Amino acid sequence: MGNNSLPYCRIALLPYCPIAVLPYCLIALLPYYRLHDREPDTEPRGPSRGTGHLHPASCILHPASCILHRRPWGAKMGRRVRRNRRGMTLLELVVTATILAILAGLAIPLARVVVQRQQEAELRRALRILRTAIDEFHRAVDPPGLPPGSTVAVEPPVMDPDTKYPKDLEALTEWVTVKTTVPGQGTQERKYRFLRRIPEDPLTGGREWGKLCIDQKPPQPGEAPPGWCGRHVYDVYTTACRPALDGTSRYCEW
Repeated sequence: MGNNSLPYCRIALLPYCPIAVLPYCLIALLPYYRLHDREPDTEPRGPSRGTGHLHPASCILHPASCILHRRPWGAKMGRRVRRNRRGMTLLELVVTATILAILAGLAIPLARVVVQRQQEAELRRALRILRTAIDEFHRAVDPPGLPPGSTVAVEPPVMDPDTKYPKDLEALTEWVTVKTTVPGQGTQERKYRFLRRIPEDPLTGGREWGKLCIDQKPPQPGEAPPGWCGRHVYDVYTTACRPALDGTSRYCEW
């Protein structure tokens, strides 16, 4: 293949081109491809203005165009794009910040009410769990319908023998053995565990609850909660005595 045939080398003739002239064949094929990748613009662009986006391969064919073009290939920034780039003014920033502050001022009280309602629901649930466990303890150690002369023993001794209520709340989390002796029927042993753990007070964040004995009254409106007698636990209440959402009661009165 002669030198005159190099500009007319095609893809079909590439296998027949000598290896030495293969680069010249590839260069000859470049004009048949799209060498420029320009964005549409209203203003004319040319090599003298330096606003076109040239393919690197066109620099091989037209070195002068690469010198005249000051913008690198792939740059997307034109005069029209620079005109549309604008920031926010100070007035717009002030108005936006004011609107956000108003919305935040309205949302914070509502969020506090939602959190307080959730705490109230958790408090009712915790009180129900504790009071149910106390009643089940009393029912297990003093079952109804026992014949006269029957005796009940609890091991370990966590029961008040006079009232048949637990001596403290920790007794509800321990395994206890209840031995019931009925005349003429022998002794029955049963093991109980009424709570896995003492529920947490959602208002105080601790596991300390106010305790009442059977002869004590619950906290009354406007009065301080009574002190615990220390003999047994008949009822419980939260130690947080702040007003509830209903506005008519305190949490320690529930």
